[in-house]
Amino acid sequence: MERQEFNDLLKQAGLTKKVFGEMVRIEYQTINAWGSSGRVIPAWVRPFLECQSKSKAYERVRDEVLSIEGVTIQS
Repeated sequence: MERQEFNDLLKQAGLTKKVFGEMVRIEYQTINAWGSSGRVIPAWVRPFLECQSKSKAYERVRDEVLSIEGVTIQS
């Protein structure tokens, strides 16, 4: 994966590099270096971010349906 694709996937998932790093327990500096100076972006990152993006989309749909139905979820 190229650096730009990584940045695009982060954006689609609604994440910053800082928040992503906190989620996966990897230092920001490490993540920021991925895709530059020969540093390869790990293979697990794409499917992780794709799942995160899908999860956000499903949450939006769920919230919209619950709103239409007048249902509230207690956290």
